[in-house]
Amino acid sequence: MIKEITAEEFDPKKYVKEVKCECNECGKIWHYLESEEKRIQSQKRWSGVGMMTCCLPVQLYSKNQAGKWESELDKFKKCPKCGSINIKKKEIHHKKEK
Repeated sequence: MIKEITAEEFDPKKYVKEVKCECNECGKIWHYLESEEKRIQSQKRWSGVGMMTCCLPVQLYSKNQAGKWESELDKFKKCPKCGSINIKKKEIHHKKEK
């Protein structure tokens, strides 16, 4: 069920937040879960922590992973069809099933 709710009403225990994106250049529409974007941002941060270690193999691995996570984050910022950053986003809330 799609319901318009305010930020104050949003309760992650009751709702899942989906983001609807529309490219203003080519008209492509795509969706993703906000939780997926947050998961990838967290992975990117942990890769940054690994680059500050004194162990060279961990640093090299973390540097490689940071690039991977950065390119994954691009899918939330750019149109997958034309690559434009001119996109419009709208939050959609779905009530969780019990």
